[in-house]
Amino acid sequence: MNRLLLTCWLVLLCGSIYAQNAPQAVQTVFQNTYPYATDIEWEDEGNGKWEVEFRRGGKEWEVEFAPNGEILEKEVEISRKDLPNAIFKRIKREYKGYKIDEIKYVEAANENGVYEVELEKEKKEIELVLDKDGNILTKEVEGEDED
Repeated sequence: MNRLLLTCWLVLLCGSIYAQNAPQAVQTVFQNTYPYATDIEWEDEGNGKWEVEFRRGGKEWEVEFAPNGEILEKEVEISRKDLPNAIFKRIKREYKGYKIDEIKYVEAANENGVYEVELEKEKKEIELVLDKDGNILTKEVEGEDED
């Protein structure tokens, strides 16, 4: 039990120290942009890029930063009610029997936002990336052969 507590304490301590290694510009932009963030976890992505995962407003967020603090990409988990109707209709029409497992809104710098939708049906998973009009931009299938 003591070993478990020590391990947990070390993981938390290392996470805090690791976050302190993010450039000051990145930390400042993050704190100013997301002042009410909780459960903050930093990760060095290499090439000077940093990603932070956190919760805000009851939602899970991921934001990627350049070394100068510029936001390169942000993802937020959204609910079905936030999904554009065109996307929902297309999924309902073309993926009958699939359950929506997860939805994220993704916005990269200087690009239009897209929606990442994960679908599940038995042992099969499909990840779609769609624009707001329901056009499929990419599709990845895992598991059994496609229907």
